Amino acid sequence: MILAQITETLAIGDRQPLTLIGGPCVIESEDFTLKMAESIAKIVDRLGIQYIFKSSFDKANRTSIDSFRGPSLETGLKILQRVKDEIGLPVLTDIHESHQAVPVADVADILQIPAFLCRQTDLLLAAASTGRAINVKKGQFLAPWDMKNVVQKLKAGGATNILLTERGTSFGYNTLVVDFRSIPQMRQLGYPVVFDATHSVQIPGGQGNRSGGQREYAPVLARAAAAVGIDALFMEIHADPDRALSDGPNAIPLAQLEAVLRPILRLHESLNASLNEAPTTVTIPSMSDDPPQSMSGSPASHPNNLHDRLSRVELLALDIDGVLTDGGLYYNDRGEQMKKFNAKDGMGIKIAQKAGIDIAIVSASSAPATRYRAKTLGIAHVFVGVEDKLATLQSLCETLEIDRSQVAYIGDDTNDLPALQWVGCPLTVANAMSANRDAAVYVTQKRGGEGAVREICDLLLSVRASASNL
Repeated sequence: MILAQITETLAIGDRQPLTLIGGPCVIESEDFTLKMAESIAKIVDRLGIQYIFKSSFDKANRTSIDSFRGPSLETGLKILQRVKDEIGLPVLTDIHESHQAVPVADVADILQIPAFLCRQTDLLLAAASTGRAINVKKGQFLAPWDMKNVVQKLKAGGATNILLTERGTSFGYNTLVVDFRSIPQMRQLGYPVVFDATHSVQIPGGQGNRSGGQREYAPVLARAAAAVGIDALFMEIHADPDRALSDGPNAIPLAQLEAVLRPILRLHESLNASLNEAPTTVTIPSMSDDPPQSMSGSPASHPNNLHDRLSRVELLALDIDGVLTDGGLYYNDRGEQMKKFNAKDGMGIKIAQKAGIDIAIVSASSAPATRYRAKTLGIAHVFVGVEDKLATLQSLCETLEIDRSQVAYIGDDTNDLPALQWVGCPLTVANAMSANRDAAVYVTQKRGGEGAVREICDLLLSVRASASNL
């Protein structure tokens, strides 16, 4: 699967919602930046689009020495931190020099490498060493397959969450063109691809001492890119582009943003639906009475009706220790129990919730970390310190007015067996007790705490997708 994990709850790539990366080209003022972030966030929230706020603290590659560059590193990062804290958005910003990587990584969720600097080895290695996600804009002078060398440098520096951005290719003087073949070609490198719609219509240096642009064509190119297949869309957005302090000629007016995004979103969803007809990470068993010949997880005692059972699930209930964690016991120097959770499991839960699947935690453990994790994931049904898990699930079903056939439960140890034997869709993890594996209709390939819950969530969503296409 092609995927980049940006935050604990936001990923870009296969089967993920469309992500918009956008905002004013440069941080013009603190108040303006916060207002833009809030305004754009409201629009994308209505559309169901994931959003990462973008603005630069320094535009080091402006055409003229007299052009506005930005507020400075320190001031810019303080403003971006306010965007994160007060608006609640992940943020992306550029770095131009190696020494900027560490301080920027303290704030930004994604470090962006500008196109002109995409081959700068020291800059790439510095960005990679921070552990943050990296977005590299393909240089206007590079072929898409040349980006493999950029990827290799980032991987050598330790980067794992990488985005590659198409932003046009030089075509003679002061002109860019987009070869849409570059999108699938770069995606073959194994990383999500972003399309920068606004810089692709830029006219570099076209106005003598500054760049021009043809913003009217940005929506056209964005729709074309969405039809080809992109993972995220990059746009510079401004309340009044004609008065913007940087890249105004190619920026999308805020007032037009929703109208611009709607057809792009429909194209993205349509393409995703067609590509997801055949799941890429699991083989869904057939609906016949014959046992399936191939499953990504281990076949269990009742595999012949797995598809039917999964298709009915409205509530996914989870044990904690050994399912959402690796089952290890960790204590700090005050004797307080800590737990290690997996970000991919968290993303799977968020995606399942967006698809309408309710999530519950039913755990014998009462460690505070469990409640905190549930709160960060927005899980409303949290039952900790539970001795009788079956009775808890039965009571929850009465409250939610659902039948046990609509409940899936993932449990790995003997105290989970009564619940597993009662629910309509009993599931377990690769390292579960043998009795649990015998009781389950599906056993994951992944071990508990290592992506097993994400595997189940992907399976549930794949079954729903296949059912909707019937």
